[in-house]
Amino acid sequence: MQAITSFTGAVALAAGARVEGPNRFVVTRQIRFGHCDPAAIVFYPQYVVLFHEVQEDFFQYGLGVDYHAMIAANCGAPIVRLDAVFHRPSHMGDIVDFVVSIEALGKSSIANVFECIGADGLRVKASLKFVMVDHSVRRTVAIPPELRGRLEHFQRGGAPSP
Repeated sequence: MQAITSFTGAVALAAGARVEGPNRFVVTRQIRFGHCDPAAIVFYPQYVVLFHEVQEDFFQYGLGVDYHAMIAANCGAPIVRLDAVFHRPSHMGDIVDFVVSIEALGKSSIANVFECIGADGLRVKASLKFVMVDHSVRRTVAIPPELRGRLEHFQRGGAPSP
């Protein structure tokens, strides 16, 4: 596995992504046609896709890690556990904020809480556990020291370095 490549956060604003204080990363999204079922509400499995997209944004804009370079270097962070509570539906066209915080760091795992919040309040709250994987050997590996440092820095309240 190669070193973690930095990512410049200059495009974060265009992506609707921001760090809003200690252990709080927020990305704004619009619910699209492709997220919805025929009733024009988010089809619940699409939340898993949205959570992963937000996790990529969190790595890039919240931690300053080039997620695409990380994957190209055979390092990944797949979801291994997901527990979600659906409070109210999201509809096509809604603008929602996904809020990410780190719940715990293990040797090779990152436990996060994701909240999807709309104008009417909490839509979905989920606990997700990701593990670091070296795809070249198809095994779980320890979180690389540089990434662990960035995760801990974010958790304490720091924004990524430019």
